[in-house]
Amino acid sequence: MLTCEETSDLLAQLHGSDFNGKPNGRFRIGRKMLALLAGRQNIEQPTVDQIKLWLAEKHNLLIIDMHDELAIIKCSLPRRYRKATYKVLEDVLGISYESDANDDDE
Repeated sequence: MLTCEETSDLLAQLHGSDFNGKPNGRFRIGRKMLALLAGRQNIEQPTVDQIKLWLAEKHNLLIIDMHDELAIIKCSLPRRYRKATYKVLEDVLGISYESDANDDDE
């Protein structure tokens, strides 16, 4: 059985590897396959949470938990997503909130 750190190392290695026609980058892995990779019978949520921490801290990668599958992506990827701000909530949804002047979500 591998530690969570060792499992995160293998996931990072997969992220940097050429497979399924792609040179490297984001990929999905099922929970059963992750358990197999980690040398475990099954993979419990606390274990996934520890693997998430190791991936983020050591490899700058995120796990997106989709219940039966996990997506592994670079931490920088979500920073390029558009941001829902107070103004967006008001303009798009018609919902008005009091905002703190120091809040960066304006």
